[in-house]
Amino acid sequence: MKKNIGIRAKRNLKITAISVAAVLVLFFSLYGVGQIMLAGEAKKHFRGAVAESLWSAEQAFSVEAEGYTVFTAAQNQFTVLFISDTHFINGGWYGVGGFWTGTMRNNAVYGDIKALVEATRPDLIIHTGDLQTDKLSDLIYEEFCVFMDGFKIPWTFTFGNHDAEMRADKAEVARIISEAEYSFFRSGYTNLNGLGNDVILIESAEGSILFAFILADFGDWQKRKDPDKYLSTYDVGATDNQIEWYRWVCEGLDETAGYTVPSALVAHIPFHAYTYAVELGERNYGNPFATESEWGFDFYRGDVAANEFGQKETATAGNVTEEEYTAYMVYYRETGKRAKDVLTRAGYDNYKANSPFFSAVSSYGTRWFVSGHNHCDGYSYEFDGLTYVSVAKTGDIYTHKDWDGGNRGGTIATLKFTADGVTLSTAPLYK
Repeated sequence: MKKNIGIRAKRNLKITAISVAAVLVLFFSLYGVGQIMLAGEAKKHFRGAVAESLWSAEQAFSVEAEGYTVFTAAQNQFTVLFISDTHFINGGWYGVGGFWTGTMRNNAVYGDIKALVEATRPDLIIHTGDLQTDKLSDLIYEEFCVFMDGFKIPWTFTFGNHDAEMRADKAEVARIISEAEYSFFRSGYTNLNGLGNDVILIESAEGSILFAFILADFGDWQKRKDPDKYLSTYDVGATDNQIEWYRWVCEGLDETAGYTVPSALVAHIPFHAYTYAVELGERNYGNPFATESEWGFDFYRGDVAANEFGQKETATAGNVTEEEYTAYMVYYRETGKRAKDVLTRAGYDNYKANSPFFSAVSSYGTRWFVSGHNHCDGYSYEFDGLTYVSVAKTGDIYTHKDWDGGNRGGTIATLKFTADGVTLSTAPLYK
């Protein structure tokens, strides 16, 4: 009897082992097939088309002619929910890179965004870039647009450094997003820098301009040199044409309104002034990781002009001294700490006077800067009369607790208009 039990146990164990092996073989066979199919799909290229629209500093400024999106501030208030760096990945059958967990991870991020929107019910939602980071980018954008339109709330998007590096080029991404029902994304002029350089105005019930959000595309980091990457770049940073356009917009708005129009610059990548603000300014909230020593840099690209096949590789360092930047980076790498003793007010004054980009954007009514890119828990600092806001990282894809302390979500911005002027307050919101 005991012998028979032993024989059955061995037989059952053998059957179990064979079954497990068969399941593993099937699983990895499907995984292999999926990877092969994904590789084939990733080689496809979807090139969009954008009608050429050339800007010139000589052209007359007109809000009507520019066709800017205009919102009315109800009860002298307007709210914007900023989300950033969602880094959506391939889902469904093609989400094989994470053993088909892509859909679950994406859904978790969608759930976070839904909770943020339901908690705030904003007047406008702005995604500040790096929306996705995976091979089948066109499908990811299409899914995102359907999701966002479900809120029936106006929304728009600024390009991040990863958003046009996959199989859908920048023009195709712009087409997908601009065709969404509630999207207010516009490609803008095609000879500035990328796409989406645009202005959103907030007006009073009487039609007076109260505030302007100026949106900018500061370029991409392409993974390969591909002449078909239409309107994309191989580096990041502002160009002279873009800087002059910014001046033209601000001067045009001021002349139209008859006063200095307060504004906020919204772009994915922060610039070196953020670093000074964090080190020398006053903290409103947040606990920025030392990423500012790396990310907060101008990457000014001089007179490189946009053309059909992207930008030349002529990126130059921002307008800080090489000695200051080198000392800052060495200190950070050796100690893991930000270098308050390296960045000085004198260095900032030199930077402000000599940076073509910063001297332009800080010369008009722009008093707020909003960026993503840092994957942090969101912060705000004030320095030299300007406010620097880093949007809290949205979702749990491509994160690290050293960057965000485990706090992820978005940032809510509230504009209030009174007889004394305009205030813009921001606060991080976590899932």
